[in-house]
Amino acid sequence: MKNPLIKKLLIVFLVLVLIPLVSISFFSSFVKDNLMFLLFIALCLIFSLAFLFSKLVINPINRLHEGIEKITKGDLKHQVNIYTGDEIEELGKAFNKMAKKLNNYQGEAEELKTILQIKVKARTRELEEVNKTLEMKVKKRTKEFKKRLNQLERFHKLTVGRELKMIELKKKLKKSENINKKIESKNNI
Repeated sequence: MKNPLIKKLLIVFLVLVLIPLVSISFFSSFVKDNLMFLLFIALCLIFSLAFLFSKLVINPINRLHEGIEKITKGDLKHQVNIYTGDEIEELGKAFNKMAKKLNNYQGEAEELKTILQIKVKARTRELEEVNKTLEMKVKKRTKEFKKRLNQLERFHKLTVGRELKMIELKKKLKKSENINKKIESKNNI
């Protein structure tokens, strides 16, 4: 084998043809002899992959679901910690942003509620003061009206009384005029 080309071809033939044939025959006989063992190994591998899948996918989804339950119950400060390096982690980050915004909105709503309560109390006090002032004015006016009504009633009594006296005096005056006329007519006779 002095020819390097033949050496190279022989090596290529060994690597490409003979070794794969030998390994295939070895592998096939190994599989026939150890089929039950290989099935057991395959099942163990499948269960391991399923367990790994549950750790990598299902557990983060369960944590996200628990976070949703806590947010639903009112714990808006709850954050989920999911570090999977995939879309589920992105979903967890988006969930945390949403919870933070909801918490901020709730804080703003509480702040607005407090401000409104303060404004309502202040306005109520103002209205109560205005109401008291108006009640005092009404009482004062009512007192004045009663006083004027009493004055009018006294004036009315006086005028009615004077009018009655005037009528009575007019009657007396007529009587006395009649008497005077009679006397004068007697005197003239």
